[in-house]
Amino acid sequence: MSTHAMSYVITSGPAVSAAGPHPGQSSALLGADVLERHLRRSGHRVRHAGHGTAPRPERVQRLFRLLAEAGAWQEREVTVFRCGPCSRFLQETEVRGRCWSCAARCDGMSCPACGRPQDANGLTAPRCAACGAAPTRIQRRRLVLPLEERRAHLGTHPGERRPPALRRYLSEVVSGTLPAVPVSCEGVQGIPVPSAGWEGQVIADWFGELAGYAEAVGESEVSGGPAQVVDFAGPGRAFLHAVLRPALASVNTPDTAEHPLPQGALTPHLIVDETVPPPASPSTETTPPNTDALRFHLCLTGSVPERSAAFEREYAETVSTVLAHGLDAWTDTVLDLLAEDFGSVVPGAAPHGPPAAERRELVRRTRKALAAETFSPQEAAEALATTVDRAVADLRQLRLLGGTELRSAYEARLVAHAELLAACAVTAAPLMPDWSVFLAGHLGIPLDEESGIPPWSAAETDRLVPPGTKLPESVPVYFHERP
Repeated sequence: MSTHAMSYVITSGPAVSAAGPHPGQSSALLGADVLERHLRRSGHRVRHAGHGTAPRPERVQRLFRLLAEAGAWQEREVTVFRCGPCSRFLQETEVRGRCWSCAARCDGMSCPACGRPQDANGLTAPRCAACGAAPTRIQRRRLVLPLEERRAHLGTHPGERRPPALRRYLSEVVSGTLPAVPVSCEGVQGIPVPSAGWEGQVIADWFGELAGYAEAVGESEVSGGPAQVVDFAGPGRAFLHAVLRPALASVNTPDTAEHPLPQGALTPHLIVDETVPPPASPSTETTPPNTDALRFHLCLTGSVPERSAAFEREYAETVSTVLAHGLDAWTDTVLDLLAEDFGSVVPGAAPHGPPAAERRELVRRTRKALAAETFSPQEAAEALATTVDRAVADLRQLRLLGGTELRSAYEARLVAHAELLAACAVTAAPLMPDWSVFLAGHLGIPLDEESGIPPWSAAETDRLVPPGTKLPESVPVYFHERP
């Protein structure tokens, strides 16, 4: 990780559904939140630009016109949906149905489950989102973005780094024939197409969203200076930001050249069927989830908080094995031994033994996992889970040493456990900020003023709990098992 302060713009899109609040919506922003906390506590400057920024109509039309002059659009007859009862053509979120690829519920733009593009030729069981009627399919004249002709530009983008999930997604999407995506549609609401002969047609919503995104990123860089852009888009936004945006950015126009392609990172969204009331969440009938425990579980598993018994079981298992019987039990044992044998004062021995090596490995893995270039909250969570599991397993050997004449070895190993525990509080801070602040306060680890969590620099120091530090005999249990 660079020791020089850098400037970042983090973008993250909203949930794809317009339904009421649902815990799945927060998971779309979790990755961006974790990265922001880590970058801030590492001394970097961080700004935000939202995918949903409403663009100025004149800016949208100007960009549309520039792309048209550069040859980005083609005129074609395409299949579209029309709702008879509503007497209107349906586009994107105005039509609902089933994904042609995975059969998940989706709208007419892209599937939130698998990220595949949808159109009137592929969407199955379509219904008008306003009245519920089945629309008809007819041929109409449209301006389109022919993705097949821009296939080569989807493979490589200079300066852009892609995580494995994004590479897999793009590989799957480009394995088949790429669609011609309408960029205009007939309608009375929207931004008019600024081209002669296209009166009565408006610019497609997806293009307006991309124009708003580019405007927000551009304005952020104007106000804060050049920055590395890190883009988060879940499967519901993946096609828009991982396929359509690169395809347009490759068109050589002055406007798109001003906005370099951001790197992409996939995080999961969850769409809720708005026509059927969601089932009751098990968590509303039992104990509300611990926020940090839920954050950790989502990072560890890459899942979203579904309203299902299966999710509740998996979440309860993470809380029990990694957090309650792992992290909390380990903390309790280390503080107990320090209290019993050293009056809760950290002894002067240098840390030694397997826990000392575990600390170095934890810092190394977390450093890589939370860097913007190689960001993977799942890898960071797995590093912590592995560390906790090995530390708990080593407690038996630690107790055996304490019952022998090898006092110096016992002392060094116990100090190594205390250092490793403190390192967990530092490295896990972006994933579990409240727990980190809680334990750091008890261990005497200072907090970063900017981020409010332990600074990353603390993880790189030789000793987090120096000799002579007075620690508490115990701390309150933080993670409670799910009933």
